[in-house]
Amino acid sequence: MNVQDFECRSYKRARGLLGGKLRRAVCNNTSVVYYRIAVNTSVDQTPSIGVLLHGHMIVRHYQNGRTVLDSCGHRTSTIKDRINRCLPDGWKVKSVKDKWRLFNYHDIELGDMLEFVDGMTVPGTEQGDKQ
Repeated sequence: MNVQDFECRSYKRARGLLGGKLRRAVCNNTSVVYYRIAVNTSVDQTPSIGVLLHGHMIVRHYQNGRTVLDSCGHRTSTIKDRINRCLPDGWKVKSVKDKWRLFNYHDIELGDMLEFVDGMTVPGTEQGDKQ
């Protein structure tokens, strides 16, 4: 798969890219990886699929629909491109006056763009809304 074909906008799509594997290289220095993480040290585990660029997890899609973003402190055009290819439909990260902003181009009411913060959850996916 080349970069132009790479798209991973939800847990379901990411799971399809894995094709039953735990890890798959999808394009230049980019991998999709399946995780099961312990929650509150209980036996419950939350399945998620991460998108890694150069070994840094930049997007994490949870089975419940939640999507978490992280540039890992590297605000590069490549990371922004990979994040944009993984955002739920309607969302985009843009650089405005050297600051990253997240906005939903389908939501006229949103108005201002949101400041991009490492570790942020895409609005509307916090409660596990299915995307």
